[in-house]
Amino acid sequence: LKAKNGAFTGDVAAASVTANSFAGDGSKLTGIKVPKGECTKAGHVVKGINADGSLKCVVAMDPKALPADGIDEISNGLLHNQFDDTISADKKTVFIPDNTGSEAVSNLTFPDIGAAQTFQISVHVENTDLSKIGIVVLPPNDKKKGYTMCDPCGAKDAKILKKSWSPTAKPKAGDLGYWIGKNPKGLWNLKVLDSSYCVVQAPGNSKYCNPTAKRDGWIADWSIKIRTLSTKKIGVKGNLVLAANTAPCNSFAIGAIKFSSALRRIQVCDGQQWWPELLGLASSNAGRSCKDIKQRAPSAKSGSYWIDPDGAGKGAPFKVYCDQETGGGGWTLIVKVRGNDKTMNRLNTAQWRYKKLIGQCETTSNQNALCAGYDKVGFTDVMIRSLAESWRNLAWGHRDKYTSMWHIINAGKPVYTRNRLFGAVHNLSYNGNPIYHRDCGPMNYGFFTADWNQKYNKVAGHSVYTGHAGGVVGASLNDWSIWKNGSSYPHTALSTQYCLSDFAVGGGYGNASGTNDDSYAINAHWWGAGNSHTYNWNAHGVFVR
Repeated sequence: LKAKNGAFTGDVAAASVTANSFAGDGSKLTGIKVPKGECTKAGHVVKGINADGSLKCVVAMDPKALPADGIDEISNGLLHNQFDDTISADKKTVFIPDNTGSEAVSNLTFPDIGAAQTFQISVHVENTDLSKIGIVVLPPNDKKKGYTMCDPCGAKDAKILKKSWSPTAKPKAGDLGYWIGKNPKGLWNLKVLDSSYCVVQAPGNSKYCNPTAKRDGWIADWSIKIRTLSTKKIGVKGNLVLAANTAPCNSFAIGAIKFSSALRRIQVCDGQQWWPELLGLASSNAGRSCKDIKQRAPSAKSGSYWIDPDGAGKGAPFKVYCDQETGGGGWTLIVKVRGNDKTMNRLNTAQWRYKKLIGQCETTSNQNALCAGYDKVGFTDVMIRSLAESWRNLAWGHRDKYTSMWHIINAGKPVYTRNRLFGAVHNLSYNGNPIYHRDCGPMNYGFFTADWNQKYNKVAGHSVYTGHAGGVVGASLNDWSIWKNGSSYPHTALSTQYCLSDFAVGGGYGNASGTNDDSYAINAHWWGAGNSHTYNWNAHGVFVR
């Protein structure tokens, strides 16, 4: 070393250096301990240095190294397992006795949510004079005097108290920090004591002061809020995006969830199959009706669906056709009737009244059908619709809800309404002269669309020898004051005043000979014409919802 101006310059090489202090940069470092040891175990990394200079070694990505509430930090705030829960008073608005020596008591039952990480009591009380109010909170199984939240609880002219207390915002007496790490489940009581009489004449007191009832103000509400660190649930703050895949569902995948690209739905594995299929696409996941399916799956399209109107465990599910577009959707097809066909007309008691089911209602194919939904699907609304062209329709609603179409037919009593929802008689599909088929006046819609002279009572009673055709479901204007039994009216009578037009499903016209040869299942007519105009009535369906 070379001395220069009283100081040494150059390098120092020594096995060890001992000194009372280090000087030169002003740090005066002392007690430097060189880190010792090494992390030799597989997967271990250095986390820090202990006080004695030894290394702190941890396994890389060791879950135990992550704090229990650290999931939000490593997920960019998208996941969390901390939950804030607030429980309010069991009963709102408890009146405060006015200086009677009795306390107003309000209860709060806190459920078993878990241990509290934070704890807060909030109170809303109103009174003519908060300076004479004292508030005490008693926790579950309290053996002492509880917590004195405030006494007095405000200034003399103050009337509304809205305040919260916590381990940091402490009450007047008691430590709410006791509940950190503990479960506050059980019955809590809040007591409010008024130690002064109120005077009505004082400004603003009339709202609270009631000497007759001996009360002054009220407990408006109070609550307890805690934050819990859950080991049983996890919250997702963003969207949870599931990947579509074709993984099998078996005993190893119970509880797994995935997104189905084909169904565009989330599915859950129950150990045997992915569930649910789109509501109504499988008998194991049937809807109650087409309306139920539409309400629960608004994107559902028209087509074949499984329904189970009786609910699981009762009647077996069955397939139906659902019109999910017309008039908002939700329509269940229960009847299909071909045009110039005497099957399914109003004389077929075996079909209509005794519910001899035929055909299928899973599609809109042109055929006669009376299907399971006829005696099982409840409804308020009815629609007649062309099976070929959905826009050709007429729909109406009833005030009452009916158990099924069959229950009405079997009762044998006409049911009418004028509550048209959409569509019109002239929309309905047939190849005839429009003069015979039109809307005229205040149409009646409903069941047993027969004329006023009911001589023969079949399923839909009507006059066979005179009068127009009857039907089971349809629209008709029955103006008894204008149309006379046995009278014949020319085409010129088809005016707003003298118009009578019908369209009936399950209809039929009795001609003058009484042979009923023209009892077609669908008819559209004006007075005296009926099915005798043998046009090609197209197939129609009856839908309900």
